[in-house]
Amino acid sequence: MGQSVAFSYVRSQFGVSSEDALWLLRGFHAAAIITSIVGIVIIKWVGNKWLFICSAFIFLIATIISIYTNSFSILLCARITAGFANGFMQAVAGLLFIATYQGKEKPLGSIISLAATIVGICLSLAINSSFLEDFGWRFTYVLSVPIMSTVFLSAFFFIPVREQKESIEVDWLSIFPFAILIFSMLYTVMYWDAFGGLSSIYITSSISIFIISATILFIRGFTHTNPIFDTTLFKYPSFIAAFFISFLSGVVFVFNFNMIAKLLGGILQMSFSDILVFISLLALLLFVSILLGVILLAKKVNAFWMMIAGLLCIAFACNQFSQLNTQFYINNIITPSLVCMLGAAFIALSVIIVAMKSVPPEKIAKVGNFRSVLFLLGIAIAAVDLTRIIDYRRVANFNAMIRYTNAGDSVFSQRLSGFKAFYLSKGYDPDSAYQAAIKAMTGTFQLQAFFKGMMQTFHIASIICIAFACLIFLLWLINNLQWIANKFQIQHSKMHNHV
Repeated sequence: MGQSVAFSYVRSQFGVSSEDALWLLRGFHAAAIITSIVGIVIIKWVGNKWLFICSAFIFLIATIISIYTNSFSILLCARITAGFANGFMQAVAGLLFIATYQGKEKPLGSIISLAATIVGICLSLAINSSFLEDFGWRFTYVLSVPIMSTVFLSAFFFIPVREQKESIEVDWLSIFPFAILIFSMLYTVMYWDAFGGLSSIYITSSISIFIISATILFIRGFTHTNPIFDTTLFKYPSFIAAFFISFLSGVVFVFNFNMIAKLLGGILQMSFSDILVFISLLALLLFVSILLGVILLAKKVNAFWMMIAGLLCIAFACNQFSQLNTQFYINNIITPSLVCMLGAAFIALSVIIVAMKSVPPEKIAKVGNFRSVLFLLGIAIAAVDLTRIIDYRRVANFNAMIRYTNAGDSVFSQRLSGFKAFYLSKGYDPDSAYQAAIKAMTGTFQLQAFFKGMMQTFHIASIICIAFACLIFLLWLINNLQWIANKFQIQHSKMHNHV
């Protein structure tokens, strides 16, 4: 995630488009998602230690190449290679966490694993935001070299070849439909607009391939004795809810930082360095919120209620953002931003507990496969396509504003005359002043359309979060009907005895 803050610098140095620069993140995440699952199968043949060591070495080499290359193509290949290596390391780390914590402590291992991932994201954003302005985008990779060198050397001494209680996946055939599913999904999302949606044979073919791959995985999950993705888990309603919220939690992390940055830069016109400082503070706040969430779960706070609280925090923040006008100040977004970070942390942590408590104990290990893929997929899709969604809303709003604007409207005429008078005072001739005034009005419309698109997105996000909060409450109610009935019965008995 840290490299995402450097896109503008990469574009300016290599002269590539924003779409091309985004492939640095798309390729990295797509590769990491696939190998995070492939890795848990490969471990069967090569073991934890050597898979981790080889992956760390490849990641280190790819990072060094990223520092010194002057070719965008080589940089892109290096980042995709680093993504593959990163996924393998995540697979090893995840399995070791699960193997270390057994029985009732297994959810704690998953929480610590996820917390470590999120803390890494937070520190990456904070550190890169702090150094980017002064040292350039390559410094993002320079910082990784000493850290990865330490990790690489430490792996020789601390990573075991195999844990005694480690669960090894044997369903290696599912790797192929899974990889095809991820690529077809990302391809459809990324090129939907470019190819004209369902009218394009490329998009319809990609969707068809996605459906076929998903069907194969679903059937194999029911028929295989030890599948990678145990689709029998979908018969548990709470798991289904956690399934979607896992994806939502990944989206929320990117959504928070991305949308707040757009408010600061696109509307308040803050400098890039000031935006980076604000993002650094938010990343540190998220780090603190994660620690708070881990402590609360360790104190046996109900995960369902923590998830509901997190969803309502996000809903509150999005609702506050959706009510802003174009004259807002930075003070208006500080409180919602803080609440948003707290909610994001609570959702990401509690979803693991909810999912694991929804399934039989012998199937808990399978929950991690779904969670890791969905969380990373949410980050990947939101990181590269949220901007496109906002731009789609901006264009739709701008076209609507132009379509329904009456040139004879008094307010429109007054603003146009004001702009024209301004340019006349600057020495423009009448024709040039009129053209400049039209451009100024168009720019005003575009800014308003952009802002309205953001507000609409925030409003939709708040509704989605409230809907999920209600769903989680309903599931909690269903799961605890017997407990609630017993409470009422005990209370009624006490009142009856008192009488």
